[in-house]
Amino acid sequence: MTSGATLRTWIEALALRVAPGASETDLSVRPPHADEPVLVVRRQDPQTWDVVHERRVTASVLSSDWQAPWDSEPAAAVVGRAARQVAFGSPLVESGTRDDGGDLMVRFRAPVFDDGLTRQAFVLTVSSVLKAAQAFELVMEHRADELVAWKEFQATSEQRRKDQQDLIKQMTGPPRMPRSP
Repeated sequence: MTSGATLRTWIEALALRVAPGASETDLSVRPPHADEPVLVVRRQDPQTWDVVHERRVTASVLSSDWQAPWDSEPAAAVVGRAARQVAFGSPLVESGTRDDGGDLMVRFRAPVFDDGLTRQAFVLTVSSVLKAAQAFELVMEHRADELVAWKEFQATSEQRRKDQQDLIKQMTGPPRMPRSP
């Protein structure tokens, strides 16, 4: 059975750090200059560790960035589909979402099996979860940019429509009488 101390050294080899106070079965992992955990490595059972990243999508972000006119599903379902698509690209990584008081928790998870566990296998699994989390952040940024561009397009289109209606009214309205000098 691989110890938490061994996993700690493997994690630190990735230029990550384990938060102070971590136990042998629950390691909160952070980048060198961050306070929030990037992921948690937790003993699931005597033969398996879980590598987990959770990310909160607030209710305000759900309503501003994930409710687009072209979406036929609720925002939470659209986020869940995006998380699944991100996870498809990472071996062993699963995604899931759950409601958290109006916010949505997005979770990426991969198992690490103790049987014959090597540093390479562990680091690849941790890296897969981290890459899924990073890819999801890019999806979040892209979605926000996409909706900003859509709103700008709508505003510009509406202004053009008004300008065209004004021009049509001018051209089809009664003729103007020339002013006499």
